[in-house]
Amino acid sequence: MLAAKHNINLYAAILLVVLIPYKLIIPPIIALWFFYQLSQFKTINWKGFFTNFWFLLPLCFFLLHALAYLFSYNKHEALFAIEVKLSFLFLPFLFFNAGFKKKEFGIISYAFVASCSIAVFICTLNSVIHYFSKGQLLTYNSYSLFQHPSYFAMYLVFSLMVILILEPKFIKSKFLSLTCKILAAALLVIGIVLSSSKMGLLSMGLIIPCVLFYKLLKNKKFVVNTALALFFIISGVVVFNLDFMAVERLKGAFKFYNSKEAIDKTTTESNAVRILVWHEAMELIKAKPFVGCTPGDANGILYAAYEKAGLTGAFREHLNTHNQFLQTAVGLGLVGTILLLIQTLGFLIYGFVKRNIWTLLFGL
Repeated sequence: MLAAKHNINLYAAILLVVLIPYKLIIPPIIALWFFYQLSQFKTINWKGFFTNFWFLLPLCFFLLHALAYLFSYNKHEALFAIEVKLSFLFLPFLFFNAGFKKKEFGIISYAFVASCSIAVFICTLNSVIHYFSKGQLLTYNSYSLFQHPSYFAMYLVFSLMVILILEPKFIKSKFLSLTCKILAAALLVIGIVLSSSKMGLLSMGLIIPCVLFYKLLKNKKFVVNTALALFFIISGVVVFNLDFMAVERLKGAFKFYNSKEAIDKTTTESNAVRILVWHEAMELIKAKPFVGCTPGDANGILYAAYEKAGLTGAFREHLNTHNQFLQTAVGLGLVGTILLLIQTLGFLIYGFVKRNIWTLLFGL
């Protein structure tokens, strides 16, 4: 009976991670998995869950959004804010209660890598076909067929992290294992580059050196890891000097943020508009620093601030802050921001102190 329950949890987790890159029927799967676990009510370790600090954090973050609904004027937006935060309520509980072992986490992780790799292959094939018919590779929104390229790129960075750290135990041959890892890593890097997400490229640039340094300390294969580090450094320098959209977007961001020129308030250009909306967000945070203006009312108040400040581009496009920390601070104030920071910076610090490479890199 216990084995059957454990297998159902494992299959549910695998199905969930396989569908995440495609944004397919994820809410129904989470709901069905949750109701299945509730049907096993007597075997749930409620005390263990509610006394675990790291599982309580996302739960508190969700409950804060739920509580803010009562004080929101815009109930529709407030309900939407709760909806998009539902994973903070369900996923910690589901994975805690499933009680997966290290081997099973490996299976789940590689199922995610395989799914992401297939998604990259489909997107890249579509981009190559377009190149032969139109003479241009598809990048960014045109490349990422299944969801926003920034989210897609971050999934690929996590998949790359899995490949670089975790050995696939289900492949017995070391040569075959290494070959598969190299091919998959190359495919994922292509996907990250063609996604042209600045955050994806920056994350990859941070993650790879950290992983190589970790493997150097752990395996002490100085020559191999030094050669890999040099390869990635040289590749990075070469890529950064290419005339390619992904690289141009990244270079453009660096040049822009170092520029002292005044910003056109009518702009909707990615880098420029961020500076403008961040300034307005900071002014709103100063007005209500502790409790914020609720997640449901945050965007409406931002739009009003844009209109008042003459940011016609940001107002016309109805842009949010383009920064999760600022968006949370506007909506939930200092309390919500601290909860979010602990779930990001906290993981980074905890991973470093405990020497847990997974927690450290996930936080990073």
